[in-house]
Amino acid sequence: MFNSNSSTEINISAVSGTITKTYVKSWFQRFHLQSHTAGQILTEGYGHCVLQVMVCGDMQVIAEIITKKDLEEALREGGRG
Repeated sequence: MFNSNSSTEINISAVSGTITKTYVKSWFQRFHLQSHTAGQILTEGYGHCVLQVMVCGDMQVIAEIITKKDLEEALREGGRG
């Protein structure tokens, strides 16, 4: 007889969503979390602020970034710059 029972295991890890621009002077940058770019962007004192991050692959992220100066200016004006 044929074995009509089968056992298939499927694991899916997926992220879905939308990342939207928050400030006029902000920009998006994609980078690997273990890259030199990540080290610069995610280090305090670099002169930039990371507003939001979305995972887009294995250790790959898209980040919305703005300079500290532009963020402070936008917040003083009470808007989204």
